[in-house]
Amino acid sequence: MTYSGAALRRFDAPRPALKPVPFEDAIAFAERRGVVLPDVYYGQLQGFARAKAFSVAGLTSADQIQQVLDSLNRSLREGDHFSDWVKKVRAGEVPLAFPRHRLETIFRTNVQGAYGRGRVEQQERTKDRYPYLMYDAVNDSRTRPNHKALDGYIAPYGDPFWRTHTPPLGYNCRCTLVSLTRAQAIQRGYGKQTVPPDGVADLGWDYDKREELEKREDVGIRRAIQRRIDKAPPPVKAAIEEVTTPKAGPLGTPLMDALVIGKGSSAEPFRHILGVIEKLHGDGKLPKTHGLAGRSRQNYGHFSHGVEGRVAPEVVYSAPLAKDRLGHPELTLAHEIGHWIDFFGIAKPRLFASEAADDLMYGWRKAVQESEAFRKIQQAVVERRNVKYASYLLRAREIWARSYAQWVAVRSGDAKLLEQLDKIRRKAYSGEQRASQWEDADFEPIAREIDALFRKLGWMA
Repeated sequence: MTYSGAALRRFDAPRPALKPVPFEDAIAFAERRGVVLPDVYYGQLQGFARAKAFSVAGLTSADQIQQVLDSLNRSLREGDHFSDWVKKVRAGEVPLAFPRHRLETIFRTNVQGAYGRGRVEQQERTKDRYPYLMYDAVNDSRTRPNHKALDGYIAPYGDPFWRTHTPPLGYNCRCTLVSLTRAQAIQRGYGKQTVPPDGVADLGWDYDKREELEKREDVGIRRAIQRRIDKAPPPVKAAIEEVTTPKAGPLGTPLMDALVIGKGSSAEPFRHILGVIEKLHGDGKLPKTHGLAGRSRQNYGHFSHGVEGRVAPEVVYSAPLAKDRLGHPELTLAHEIGHWIDFFGIAKPRLFASEAADDLMYGWRKAVQESEAFRKIQQAVVERRNVKYASYLLRAREIWARSYAQWVAVRSGDAKLLEQLDKIRRKAYSGEQRASQWEDADFEPIAREIDALFRKLGWMA
């Protein structure tokens, strides 16, 4: 029910004084920041290191900068608006003699940055209930076109997209991320969207806002140990790896039990790749799936998850394109089988585990995001080169399928797969396509995480 102003004034009960509820996560992050002088802040710090520091251009004293930071933190705790803070500045409580527009940039950038970080920490805690995020721009006359282009875009919480697109994406940015359930995400168009080509962060703001959250103890310890092993003298390194590396071998159900293939020559690539995979790992219980040689001249292969109880899933490679200059039918099949086990085998059936907001594939996701090949493709999007294709390559499910195919090639040592892998890395038509597969040293941390994942699943010894 809605009351008029006059009706509201007839209520005689005294109204309680309402104060804003402090956003504790935002305040905690803001108060952890340290003061640095402007030449260090603007000249040496980059990305998340800069976000954890505070400075003000034009101030030369650390004491002055600390006073400004303290005043902003007090405003954050007390829920002050910009106008409240300006009054304190004009009253001499804060040592700043700047015009109003400069004060607004200082206030909004720091307060919104703290709120953005607080939301990141909240969303980390609620990701199981709300596994999707939606970009939400203000959409008024002050909203930058590159921020407005992202409005309404939805991706899973764990999608690498959010590494470079978590607000704030620039000075004075007012954008936020909204947490969604799967049903809410689908209702708002998830699955029918593509990454907006014009939706990029302002220069210097595409750093990972979640970096500190990724310092999980298990991965950190494992990587520290591996760094020590990598630096050891060759004889020592070989001896350590001989003792500590589990002997790889398949466990679980063979893939051949679920993948139905024909008997003609078109089935030869299936027989080859399944023979290779059988020696590496087994899997959980996968549904009966058809392995087919398709006739498409547009795509090297595809995976179709079918309709439960009605249409069987399909793993397909293109027979015509197998003879192309870049033809790689066996590696293509490894890629599509990667989609198959991602959707049906790794976590909940009929859900891409690579896009799920849980910790099962955390180590793999972290290793991918630290790889040089991943950064090259990200840079293509930022520089607007081949944006549609680069955005496709950055989808979590596609990154998983490519990394799985390369893992099969590298861990098996199969000559045919390694030749096809090298063909992509050396002879592909564009830099983005060449970067779609990793160089050997760049890939090894990712391969180790896939090893660890399959052992955790009980698919590999």
